Amino acid sequence: MTASPSADAAALEDFRTVQQWRQSFARFWRGGEPEPAAFEALARFVAVNEVTPDEIIDSVLRSKESGDLMLRTRARRKWMDLIQEFEDTEQSRDAANGVRSFMIHNGVAMNPPILR
Repeated sequence: MTASPSADAAALEDFRTVQQWRQSFARFWRGGEPEPAAFEALARFVAVNEVTPDEIIDSVLRSKESGDLMLRTRARRKWMDLIQEFEDTEQSRDAANGVRSFMIHNGVAMNPPILR
């Protein structure tokens, strides 16, 4: 299932990685949940990149035969760069941080450039 340009935040709820994001965020923030603007930003990000949330995480984290997850650093770098492009296009650190939150709560470390 590939995201379409008309994808919205509500349509994201069907993806396991979005459900993981919600659950992890709630555990970390003791019941909190990502802001609606973060879901809207993720919806725009996946539409622009013509990919689903699950496809993003699956491209970065691969299962090993042992069942452990392996981080694919090239794929991580690709998505970090695309998130930065998204931030530049949107002219919004908050929107990009919504997408970064999605990545982080799915087990992918993110480190945006330092603001000056």
